[in-house]
Amino acid sequence: MTSITRYNFKVLIYDPDTYARHAIYTFLAWDRRTRVTLRTDNLSGMWQHLHSVPIAEQPDYILIDANHVGGPADLRRILEQLRLELPRCRVVCLAQQFDLDLVTAAADKGAKAFLLKHEVNLRIGWAIVYSEKRDFTVTSGVSDAVRAVRGVPPRLQHAAILPPSLKFPQLTARVKEALELWLGGMPAYLVADELGIGLSTVRGYIKKAYRILESAVDLDFPDEITQQERAFLRYTALDERD
Repeated sequence: MTSITRYNFKVLIYDPDTYARHAIYTFLAWDRRTRVTLRTDNLSGMWQHLHSVPIAEQPDYILIDANHVGGPADLRRILEQLRLELPRCRVVCLAQQFDLDLVTAAADKGAKAFLLKHEVNLRIGWAIVYSEKRDFTVTSGVSDAVRAVRGVPPRLQHAAILPPSLKFPQLTARVKEALELWLGGMPAYLVADELGIGLSTVRGYIKKAYRILESAVDLDFPDEITQQERAFLRYTALDERD
């Protein structure tokens, strides 16, 4: 049984994309293992925060949009500076698309992971926890892209691959669609409007999803955690059985 109370990571998010930044924050807010201490759309804001907060409030993880740092050389410089100033802080690089030079820079300069955003999505909290126990983690798209490339850094060559999400065949496509909108922060009445169905139908879908997820995923939750948080963590759990 996986315990949800084992970790309590402070997380800083740097992403110039307003929607991506908000989505990442929302997904991490549902996860008791992570606490976002700063969301910023610029690197100067990130450095200002890091230089002004006491050591006890420094982030355990920094999520960096690697596509918007200026290029591979700038990513190397940023990672080197973070390692020098905050040696205990771990960095996860996120990207919209694969870039071999960026991935290589991340692997060379000690990042904990390089993850494609569309492959992580709701699972960002689980991805952070997974990377904590590995040297270097990538999503499957990154792994596939570098497989035929020669001369990649050893950390990248031997990187752990983020497992896929658990499968729930009992959840119909319509129930999953409603559940994902709701877990993404949309109120039930807006989910109903978005899908063109009744509010009672949406609530029925969510209750059905609760039952299926509870029977399929065994997690150790703190007593005060809400039913919605339980559903989110179960639905986004990684399939680590292999």
